[in-house]
Amino acid sequence: MHLARPYAHRDPALRVLCAQPYRRGVTARLLFALAAIQRRTEGVAARVRNRTKENVNKFTRQLASIAGLLLLLMAMGCASTAKQEGTGEYVDDTVITTKVKAAILNEPTLKSAEINVETFKGIVQLSGFVSSAAAEKTAVSVASKVGGVKSVKDDMRVK
Repeated sequence: MHLARPYAHRDPALRVLCAQPYRRGVTARLLFALAAIQRRTEGVAARVRNRTKENVNKFTRQLASIAGLLLLLMAMGCASTAKQEGTGEYVDDTVITTKVKAAILNEPTLKSAEINVETFKGIVQLSGFVSSAAAEKTAVSVASKVGGVKSVKDDMRVK
C-alpha cells in the first residue's frame, strides 16, 4: 500500500518526507497544512507589498498635485490687478516714493513737510498744501524728473 500520490506537494522537501512510509500519517498532514499556511501568508505578503506600493504612488501623486496648486496660488497672489499691485510693483513704488520725497526735500523752495507723496504702478500723486502756484509747478517738475515715474497727478492746494 503506497500513499505517496495523495500527499504530493510542490515543496520538494515535503515531497521527500511524505514519500517515506513512516512519515505518511499525521506528520505528513501537519506538514501539508504548514506548507499551505506558508503559501497563503506569502500570497498575503505579496498583496500587502503591492497595495503599499500603490498607496505610496497615490500619496506621491496627491502630494505633487497639492504642491502644484499651492505654487499656482502663490504665483497668483503675487500678480497685480487693475486695482492692486503685485509684490514687485509695491517695492518699486515704495522706492519711487522715497526718491520723490528726497528730491522734494532737496528743493530749497518747497516745504516738504506739507506735501504728501503716494505712488501706484509708477504714477505719483502729490497732495497737500503749497505756498504758491510756482511752488506747485516746481513740485510737479521735481517729481516728474525722478527715474521710474510714469506720470504725476497734482492734487496740491495753494494756501
